[in-house]
This record gives sequence, structure tokens and C-alpha cells, in this order.
Amino acid sequence: MLSSEKVWTFLGYSSEKVWKTSRCCKENDDPKVRPAFKKTKANLDQYDVIYLGYPNWWNSHPRIINTFVEAYGLKGKTVIPFMTSGGSDIKNSVKNLRKDYPEINWQDGKLLNGATQKEVDAWVKK
Repeated sequence: MLSSEKVWTFLGYSSEKVWKTSRCCKENDDPKVRPAFKKTKANLDQYDVIYLGYPNWWNSHPRIINTFVEAYGLKGKTVIPFMTSGGSDIKNSVKNLRKDYPEINWQDGKLLNGATQKEVDAWVKK
């Protein structure tokens, strides 16, 4: 059964474009940063497979993805990442997530730039 549930939202991200002072740059510079997010009452224990979407930041995932993974405890789950990007593919992000969280069954995932709903539906059904 396919189920979709909004589990969390970003807090406090702006459209600031000043590279060295932007939040995304500051977070990227420190791999130990765990940005806050709004945790919901969602119970992920009932799911064996989780699709995890995020934008590309510096050829990887934003640090808030680490916060999410650690807060929800995905050990033993199959996680299928998907990403949007202006130029990078998803491979480096998945490599980093596999290294940081080897207890999770990370799938290769997919870059979904410009994908239509029909294309996303077909990919999820695979």
C-alpha cells in the first residue's frame, strides 16, 4: 500500500543569496550541525519503505536530512532518496548518507528535476 504523509517542514530558511553568510553555507561548513525542524507525531514504525526528498546542497543533502534521520530512527528501514538539483546528480548524496547511516538500507534514489506527476508515479510503482 502506498501512503503519503508530510512528516516535517524546514524552519527559518530564507532566500538569502550571500554565499558565505547564508544559512546553507554555514550548515554545510560544519558536518556536526543539526538544524532544528518541526517534528510531527507521525509514526514511521509502520513503514518498511520511506521515500525521502530534498534539494541538492553542495553536491549532497542538506544537514536537516541528518536531523530527520536521527530524530525518526530509521534503522533497518529501506530509504529511497529523491532530489532536485541545478546541476549535480544524487550519487554523492547517497554515498554520504550510506557512510553516515550504514544501518539503513539506502537505495540509489533518483534525481527528479522537471519530472511530471506521471513520471514520478511510474518511478514509485517500480
